[in-house]
Amino acid sequence: MTSTRFRARRTGLLAALAVVLVLIGFAAPARADVTGESDALASSSGWETEGGDFGLSVEVSDDSLVGSLLGALRLNRVIESVLDPVVSAIGEVPSLLVDPLFSVAVGDDLEAGTPPPGAPLSSAPFALSAGASPQPGSPESCTDDSGTCFRADLPASGSVVDVAGLVSLDLGAVHGLTEPVGTAEGWDIVSQSQVAGVGLGALGIDLLRLDAVQSRTTCTAVGSSAPEAEVSTAGLSLLDGVVQVGVAGPSGALDVTVGGQEIGLGELDVDALPQGVVGSLVSLTLDEHLLRLGVGVDLRQLLEALGAGTLWDALDALLLDSTSASLVVEVASGAASDDTSASAHGLRVALGLHVDIELELLSLVGARIATADTAAGSAGNLLSLDLARASCASTATPGDADRWISPGLT
Repeated sequence: MTSTRFRARRTGLLAALAVVLVLIGFAAPARADVTGESDALASSSGWETEGGDFGLSVEVSDDSLVGSLLGALRLNRVIESVLDPVVSAIGEVPSLLVDPLFSVAVGDDLEAGTPPPGAPLSSAPFALSAGASPQPGSPESCTDDSGTCFRADLPASGSVVDVAGLVSLDLGAVHGLTEPVGTAEGWDIVSQSQVAGVGLGALGIDLLRLDAVQSRTTCTAVGSSAPEAEVSTAGLSLLDGVVQVGVAGPSGALDVTVGGQEIGLGELDVDALPQGVVGSLVSLTLDEHLLRLGVGVDLRQLLEALGAGTLWDALDALLLDSTSASLVVEVASGAASDDTSASAHGLRVALGLHVDIELELLSLVGARIATADTAAGSAGNLLSLDLARASCASTATPGDADRWISPGLT
């Protein structure tokens, strides 16, 4: 009897233990901290620079006999000797303004790719912020050779470029990561990027200030959730705060105010604004994802900044008909997702120079020196900065969102 009760008790304990083990097996798989097989993709980039296609055209009008002859024979040496120094001086703008920005080291290796198979899962996405960069071991999937996290080593002062009177650039943080994150169904692949503390100035004009821009995308590697994308900005302003810009909603559309007045889509009548508000603003056009500003520049001051101030007197002596010069600043943002992929284009800042000089040479021939027919045509002819981009795909065949670029970003 005793032996029978012992066997029964032992059998009952083994059965209970088996139930417990089964329950534990369901609650915590043996390798729950390691990603399973998936062909999901992710990428993140912090700071990318691209040079523009700056160029000047010189035209001689053919509305006179002399002009038509010269137009057919091309410019003769006399006219070339007058125009060449001006064209040459203005042609130095890219090397003086753009080259210092390209010398900044923040463009090197500031990107992350898909986490490798077997990368440890995080319980929640890394809390990326201006004061918290990913480090080896934080998150666990970030290691020295994982290729899934990046950060820039920037000067403590924040000033990475400072060419007095020409161009300045301040940066506070550039960092990002891709990361596998555990979910109730399996795991997601999350991509994040942030650029913070940006200040850009050119020719003595405070063009742009940005506290932070952050992009984030989420795609399911194992599970059934839909891809997501979002962009957020904080403290984005242009022209010393005259123009304030915010990102509205998940699509990355732009909200813009000028002098505290909210503006709608289309071209703004700058002349209708109070003069104290306008400042150096000469034009403004807003699309859903793209803002373009024209910022007036005094041509004489531009030539002086280029070390060619004496050319102004030469131009003036040639009976100038009209002159105009402006910096063209574009800001664009956007986010999109579909059934299989997501893409967040944090912020693109494009800088261009529009110059249009019309003059009458020797009171006989009309001539024009210009970068383009319109200021919009000069957009981005100096350089473009792409800040904080993130993308992901749930499969190895991304959908349209992974290739999506918001209007104006190209």
